[in-house]
Amino acid sequence: MKTVVAVVVTVLMFSGCSSSSDLDLVEEVGVRGSEVLVPEGWVYESVDGGGSGSWSYWNNPNSPIGFLEQVGVITGASFGTWLGLDGVEGSVDPTRNLYVDYGPFLEIEKVNDRTFYFDLDMLYGVMSGVWVASLGKDGYCCVAYTQAWIQLVEPSEKIVKEFRDYVVSNS
Repeated sequence: MKTVVAVVVTVLMFSGCSSSSDLDLVEEVGVRGSEVLVPEGWVYESVDGGGSGSWSYWNNPNSPIGFLEQVGVITGASFGTWLGLDGVEGSVDPTRNLYVDYGPFLEIEKVNDRTFYFDLDMLYGVMSGVWVASLGKDGYCCVAYTQAWIQLVEPSEKIVKEFRDYVVSNS
């Protein structure tokens, strides 16, 4: 008696996901006035922590897995985890928080004293984001933060740059 083992390989085609070069980004406002650029037609969801931060998400309605392509923005404070960690007043470092959120394979780039870019290669695409500490009305650092990302199956440098620049200029 012979035993036959068959191996079946299934290839998933994500026909609902667009090439990012085809995307038209539009301005959207999430919880607590957080502003981001979002591909037109994506579906909005939000959570307000009532003093503990807020989360806003826009998902591609044509994605076969709801969150496969997503824009997200989080606002919050959590000063003890990123503000003045080195003992210098007004210094910020969200590295530990970002690693907790996304894991140790996250690539983080410090852009300036208040701004960090992050990227994560995922099984189906790339997450590209920005973390920005906000200045107070008196001009001193820092009163809160904005963490935003765009996750696309086929990202383009142009879309990621446009997204990050917009978030930074509105934080």
